[in-house]
Amino acid sequence: MARLPTVGGDYGNWGTVLNEYLATAHNADGTLKLDVQTIADLKAIDVAILTDNQQALVAGYYAPGDQGGGVFYYDAAASDADNGGTIVAPNAGSGRWKRAWDGVTANALWFGIRANVSDDQTLILQTAIDVTASLKAALHVPAGIYRVKNLIIRANTTLEGAGRATVFKLLDDSVNWDRLMGSEFGAGYSDVDNVILRDFVTDGNSAQIGLSGNQMHGIACYGEHDNWLIENIHAKDTCGDGIWVTSAVSGTKIPTNITIRRCSAENCGRQDIAIVNVDGCTVSDCSGDGTFDVEANNSAEACRNIVINNLRYNRINIGTLGATVGETQNDAVTASNLNSATDVTVWGVGYGSFSNISCAGLLTVSDCYRCTFTGIVAFHMLVSAVNGRFSRECTFSNALISGGGALDYGVLVSSTMSCSFSQFSITIGNDSSDGIRVQNFSDPGANTTTFTDISIISHTRYGVYIVNAASLSSTRYVFDNLRVLAAGTLPFTYNSANQTGYGELIVRNCIMAGKPVFARVAIADVDGLTILGDYGLDVNFCINPRIYLNNIRFKRATPGTPSISLTGNVDIQELYLGKIEQIPGGTITLSMGTATFAAGVKAWIDGPIVEATTWASTLADANVKEGSMYRLRGSATNWGYTHNGTSWVAKAH
Repeated sequence: MARLPTVGGDYGNWGTVLNEYLATAHNADGTLKLDVQTIADLKAIDVAILTDNQQALVAGYYAPGDQGGGVFYYDAAASDADNGGTIVAPNAGSGRWKRAWDGVTANALWFGIRANVSDDQTLILQTAIDVTASLKAALHVPAGIYRVKNLIIRANTTLEGAGRATVFKLLDDSVNWDRLMGSEFGAGYSDVDNVILRDFVTDGNSAQIGLSGNQMHGIACYGEHDNWLIENIHAKDTCGDGIWVTSAVSGTKIPTNITIRRCSAENCGRQDIAIVNVDGCTVSDCSGDGTFDVEANNSAEACRNIVINNLRYNRINIGTLGATVGETQNDAVTASNLNSATDVTVWGVGYGSFSNISCAGLLTVSDCYRCTFTGIVAFHMLVSAVNGRFSRECTFSNALISGGGALDYGVLVSSTMSCSFSQFSITIGNDSSDGIRVQNFSDPGANTTTFTDISIISHTRYGVYIVNAASLSSTRYVFDNLRVLAAGTLPFTYNSANQTGYGELIVRNCIMAGKPVFARVAIADVDGLTILGDYGLDVNFCINPRIYLNNIRFKRATPGTPSISLTGNVDIQELYLGKIEQIPGGTITLSMGTATFAAGVKAWIDGPIVEATTWASTLADANVKEGSMYRLRGSATNWGYTHNGTSWVAKAH
């Protein structure tokens, strides 16, 4: 602002400071500028007595000091349209008054907009937007509440407020599909490029209008537009979405390169931010008390090349649908630091990368393809798909599942194919609850699902519960370094009532408190299993099974007689019993029960450590392969026995 020089200051700059001050009221030749009170007074001047480029100092738009005035000069040859702000036509005569300004930033008050009144300010503000956008200049709207609706954002619009002090409030008579501002519907669905909207509040006035859940948005980016920046916007009380980004036609006319940052929302009637179609979008440092939603309606409505970072909402949904119905589209979604007060859902994403997810509810991953998830903190976690589809080849790591919600599982894996889970810590305390439940109902084809470095701290029913349909004969489950540290009903159950043998179970280097039950499995391959407490091991009720048991340790406080039960197995195809022992001492027993071997099949016994020769009394010699052996602990005469094809033979020390 121009001022007089400071006495004793402004050394070497007195002339410049003084000239700036004098120029506010003087023309360059030293004559006084016309002293005009309002724009109406400026228009009323008799231009016939003016000289070209003569200047006028206008004190205000409607009244002196209302910030709508400024310096104008008279252009006698001009015939530009009067826009009410930077070009003013006289009431009579030719020529135009033109505002002297830098061409960089205009003030909406220059165009006569009124704050804090009930009158509709849409037409005035629209004119200001049109003028500044055509000049690629910014439009600043000072503090105040402005009543508007359906403001049309033009190409090269820069609309700036004074932070939360500037409020655009929807008119009381608004109806469905009215919104505060956005790109034009219909013919204006393309080429509204290079837009900046920042530092203001959009107030949807929902309490007065009386609607909710409608298509009445705060800001709408609708159509094939490029390079929008929506920054530091606070959306409140909208009947629809706070911010809405979508194509003009489903799957076509898609917006690109949209940036939304440092935005917030409260009490929105639909989503706080809704991204329906986009190709290239960055959302960062945004928050709200509602939902953040990437919500493609189908796989044709592309949502791709999306970067999301630092969100805090009541609920977060990310559904691109590029991977649904078995599709493998690369959606290129990267999301990090997602914080939800309830649930987070990721749906239909192909090739997504998700890190640092925290939700006080359920994390759902549905129908995704080759996505990675790491740094998970949630009450519960569901990996699934719908309608016979599958979440395929996804990886999950570094998860803390606390079980703080009402569901009866920590992690539920349903309708998945070739997914991997590692470094999970699971605590679940609800009644009849499982740490991990695997429940597939349809056959994805040959696949392997792996669980590595899993700790189940507590559960009340099963630590791990795998219950599958019989059709899943080609599904392979691998558990490596599983720790079920507290006993519930059972630490591990692989079973499905009334089903025959299905699937392959691989267990490596696991510790389980309680009795594991592997029932109705086609292949049970266990190498490295420590069973804590006074419990045995059941591998039973399998049809044509292949059973491999090695490095099994029954770890008890005092010696007992833990049993390996194979009862109910029909037509065993292979049976391998390797190193099996009780720690620190004591024997083990083998119970065949009603088990039968397929024709010509014999068991290979390769090193169990026992304390009585009767440990395998229910295993007939006819079913033992020649060369088999077991070790006899505590015998003064024999180190063990080998089988000669007919009977067991003692081996002396």
